[in-house]
Amino acid sequence: MYLNKKYKYLNYIPAPVNLDPSRYDLVDDKEFCTPDSRTPLLMVIQYGIFPSGGFKGKKNYSQLKGLENQNIGFIGRAYLSNRERKRIIEFFLDQDTLKQIRNNDIKINLSLWSEKA
Repeated sequence: MYLNKKYKYLNYIPAPVNLDPSRYDLVDDKEFCTPDSRTPLLMVIQYGIFPSGGFKGKKNYSQLKGLENQNIGFIGRAYLSNRERKRIIEFFLDQDTLKQIRNNDIKINLSLWSEKA
């Protein structure tokens, strides 16, 4: 039962390095987008939100479609080197925040974890 887990994570992308597996459930796309007590957790790489279009024929999450009006978390990870940032950054995806992300006013990439952000 997932009620004690804080996060849910896609079962087909590389698992988090710094997050204890007891804190998240591995789920498919349908369960990932279905609102419940867990926060969907996506990976952010140097190029933006991952997975994006074309990854293993799966859903494109670059525009966060299907995750509207939910709290969502991001793990920062340099995809090729597996270096992962220590903290999770969370946003509530209301219409205004989604608009800013989709218009690139809020840039979702590894710069979110910089000292200057």
